[in-house]
Amino acid sequence: KKKWDAIAPEFFARIKSRLDNLSDFRHENIQKEYEETAAELNVKPGQYLQLFRVLLVGESIGPALWDTAELLGKNEVVDRLENALEAVKTISLT
Repeated sequence: KKKWDAIAPEFFARIKSRLDNLSDFRHENIQKEYEETAAELNVKPGQYLQLFRVLLVGESIGPALWDTAELLGKNEVVDRLENALEAVKTISLT
């Protein structure tokens, strides 16, 4: 909750779209898309890293995030991001 800000919904909507369109879903490409999305929105790459992990696996710590995303696979990652973005709309974060 404390890391979710006004830019977060746009960031995660963009990363979801970029990952959905990614043809080679390997960890280095996932990380590249994440970092490019951060650059587009003028945020530091680490700003949403922990949130990204929480949205994907429900925990703030764990194994290497990019490897985890690769193992989950594109469809699962995109579905989890979609579900998380929908869930966030239904709760008050202020």
